[in-house]
Amino acid sequence: MEQALADEQPEIRGTARERQASWLFGAINVVAAILLQKFGLPAGSSAIQLVMPIYFASLGLAVFGLGLQVHPTRLLLYGLMAGAMLLSQMLTMRPTDVTAIALVLVLYAPMVLIIRLDEDVYRRILSLYQWLMILAVALVFGQHAVQFTLGYDSWPDLENFPPALLFPGYNYINEFGYQSPYVKPNGIVFLEPSFLSQFLAIALVIELVVFRRIVMMAAFVAGLFATMAGTGLLILALSSPFIISRVPVKMIAAGALVLVAVGGVAASVGWIDTVGDRVGEFSRPGTSGYNRYIRPILRVSDLVEEPERVVVGHGAGSAPYGQEGDDTVPLTKMFDEYGLIATLLLLLLMIHAMFVQAPSVQIAAIVFFYYNLGGGGLSVPIYVLFPAVLCANMRLTGPLRSGQSAQRVEKSAITGPFRFAAA
Repeated sequence: MEQALADEQPEIRGTARERQASWLFGAINVVAAILLQKFGLPAGSSAIQLVMPIYFASLGLAVFGLGLQVHPTRLLLYGLMAGAMLLSQMLTMRPTDVTAIALVLVLYAPMVLIIRLDEDVYRRILSLYQWLMILAVALVFGQHAVQFTLGYDSWPDLENFPPALLFPGYNYINEFGYQSPYVKPNGIVFLEPSFLSQFLAIALVIELVVFRRIVMMAAFVAGLFATMAGTGLLILALSSPFIISRVPVKMIAAGALVLVAVGGVAASVGWIDTVGDRVGEFSRPGTSGYNRYIRPILRVSDLVEEPERVVVGHGAGSAPYGQEGDDTVPLTKMFDEYGLIATLLLLLLMIHAMFVQAPSVQIAAIVFFYYNLGGGGLSVPIYVLFPAVLCANMRLTGPLRSGQSAQRVEKSAITGPFRFAAA
């Protein structure tokens, strides 16, 4: 009986040192995910996205109190997935792209890690993310103001950095439409406008679920429409069934009013015409929408003509990239290259890591759709490691409460974001 009662008690919060280390881990990776996603480090003929070495370096905070644990079920799923990938590669009887297979194994290894942290620490990490995204909203409207007066050529452009310091392969400048004199704002530091819209959609859900500040919600909705990109709204729509069931009716009503009001303004300035044209891309080969979603699915469907490839795939790094078919859907790329078994194991690993004992099922849902449909493919670091930081790695020692002022987070018992308590 005593043991049963003890098991029902909430876990004791970590020491000040542990809480500061977990805050630093979250803060470093949130800042990197937003402000440094455009940057890379030279690696042979390509580049490694900077967020990847930053993430693994931040694990070194374990020396200063960051409590890392390996989740046994996730480790088993990861090991089975790795084994299935290696076995399928051998069965393809094709040369092994060691770099491609190693990158996948390294990127998904963090999914087995968990960090126990206090609710206040997690809220503070989320609060940092929210305020950085408010800065992004300000940059979006600033970019619009500049391009409608001086022209978008007057924007600060990270493309002017040395190519060796940038992460390649993304369309930093996207026109409103064919031969339009205006381009979609990219928030300066984001890889593409679609990345910016996705991060704003995540910020909106965090606000709706955790902080519930109407002004912040309105800012994120306005920013979503102002990006002139539809991917954020797509993942928001797909995750809405998970969100609506857990949010008070009055918050849903408030959010709907904000959405309708901002959407009405956007429609009046031609937003529907610009973004609505993207819907037609799904049926037009060579367009971004077709290459991002339809082409990979069609390639996988072609596997039925080669039944043995359903099991073993075509081999590491074999999925085409570029105008012939972007590998921007993780599960289709995994299926294409490593077969059905490895794909199912990847899906199980991601579902378990994202949802089982997640800090918030609602946040996990939109981040899960971000991972699957954002356009990052199987092995783009920002699409794997950001979900790890926000959801998979985090296990709270108590429930994540909603509707409390962000000011409470700032006054939590953490002594400071860049100072460690004495051991």
